[in-house]
Amino acid sequence: MSAGFPLVTVLIRPDDEPRVTASIGDRLDASAALFEFASSPEDPSLLRQWAIEHPGTPPADRRCRVLWARFDEADLQRVAEAAINVLSPHARGENEAILAGREVRVTPDEFPWYAHVPLWELVDVP
Repeated sequence: MSAGFPLVTVLIRPDDEPRVTASIGDRLDASAALFEFASSPEDPSLLRQWAIEHPGTPPADRRCRVLWARFDEADLQRVAEAAINVLSPHARGENEAILAGREVRVTPDEFPWYAHVPLWELVDVP
């Protein structure tokens, strides 16, 4: 992609990429064409996350990809949060519960990810 911003690196199956970009576009009332997955080096941390959250389940054809978006920089956080709400719909609620000191049962992600854009206040799970 010649212009745009990297939002997240994600461990994803090729067949899931169109569904994810369409869902993000729907949340933002924007074209899915504004989003594109691009090649990324394999990331051992995402493979470890997969193995921890999905024990005994091989990653199959999942691979590391960077999700890029063509938006104005002023909209970047809003767009990144919409992407995370699609990729990991429970992440924001888990983060809010941790910040509030409530007990949290972390839900395994369908798509292990990490953000390239600051999101809501992130905390480490103890």
